[in-house]
Amino acid sequence: MVVWLGFFMDTVLFTGKIYSFYSRDTESNALFRLVLEICKFRHYGVWFLTFWLIFDCLKLLNIAKSRFLIVLMTFLGTPLFYYIFVIPCSSHGTSVFAVSLFLWYWLKSFSYPDKPGRYILLGIFAGIMVMVRPQEGLFMVCVLIEWTYRFFKHKDFMNILKQVGIFIVFFIITLSPQLLIWKFIYGNFLASPAGFNVSLNNFALKEVLFSSYHGILFWTPVYFIAFAGLLYSLKKDLIVYGSLLITVCLQVLINSLCVAFWEGHSFGLRQMTSSSLVIAVGIAGLWYKKPFLSLIVIPVIWTTLLHFNAYLGLDLLNYLSPEEIFNKQKNFLPVTINFFKQLFTKSQPGPSLSIGFFILTMAVLWIGKKIRERIDKKQLTPVIVILLIIICLFDIKIFRAHRNKPNYDKSGIQTIDSKQLPVFFTKQVEEMKDKYESLRRKSE
Repeated sequence: MVVWLGFFMDTVLFTGKIYSFYSRDTESNALFRLVLEICKFRHYGVWFLTFWLIFDCLKLLNIAKSRFLIVLMTFLGTPLFYYIFVIPCSSHGTSVFAVSLFLWYWLKSFSYPDKPGRYILLGIFAGIMVMVRPQEGLFMVCVLIEWTYRFFKHKDFMNILKQVGIFIVFFIITLSPQLLIWKFIYGNFLASPAGFNVSLNNFALKEVLFSSYHGILFWTPVYFIAFAGLLYSLKKDLIVYGSLLITVCLQVLINSLCVAFWEGHSFGLRQMTSSSLVIAVGIAGLWYKKPFLSLIVIPVIWTTLLHFNAYLGLDLLNYLSPEEIFNKQKNFLPVTINFFKQLFTKSQPGPSLSIGFFILTMAVLWIGKKIRERIDKKQLTPVIVILLIIICLFDIKIFRAHRNKPNYDKSGIQTIDSKQLPVFFTKQVEEMKDKYESLRRKSE
């Protein structure tokens, strides 16, 4: 929610106006469409930074050749492609960027493990990551494993305890804007609206892995190859590759516990999109083994065709049997032709807006470059100060917005109390599950 405020403020910058979601007038509808276009173009900048982070992480792990091809395989073989070209204004672009930023800095800062500034920045990046999606906090296990390893190797308990304290403090400071929003909207600092979504009663690991209803095997089979690549790479560095392997397992597990394992209207398991950097590292683990190269390329081609089909209107909400998926995929030539035909014939924004969006995107990339230069030189203080100032400004803005919140006219609009949201959502999910089971039984 907080991270998206930048996209919202772009609309104010371009139009000088703020629209209301509750308004139905023509001007507000036009502004809403403009917000979507701005989100799309700004996300292109975020995606570009994400690809660069993945590329650089491969370099940090001494993967010297074919880095571009590995990133390309990751792009085509995961939900990344779909959430760039089909639904670019979703939260997944921000999510995969935030996770990649955290993992990138964790790997890059291995050379100075005792520097306090390292844990300040890791705490800040972790806070940003959790602000986008709370489940991304699972990636913090990488730092936890590193601390555990260093404790048993060096027995320096007090130094590690100090690092843990620094990390936690700056993690909470960074997360404070989101905590305030939860407090003001739901009445509790920890009242994440997605909290009710996870339960042991929902456990569906088999479906998550093998179901044609968004399961990994049918939609993003390269994940299995990446998992094998991470296992193979354990002999290179047990801590780094073991940590990344555990994060993938945790992401699969948390998705298996969700009340709706298929995650609604989704390309595959959309919440796994944030693991793209880890998937790239796993692909790289087998990339240079010629017997395994086809095992990478073939699943990627399969998923690419699914991307094309989804772009052309494949039903991503309701159950699809294996036969339905195979029937769509076998028409690969007309599907590919129609995809590129539609891609280059869809209407685009006017030139003035495109130029403005391009300038904003270049500004984002320039800021990223400057931050990277500071980190390369281990000049962490300026980066930390700037990020903390931005966080404080968000906190102040949120306090002011809460104090001066407007009274919206909600007459004629159906609303639901936030306390009833779990019941409402679960009921809808149960209806979808019944429908899913019925369709699955018919297809067997």
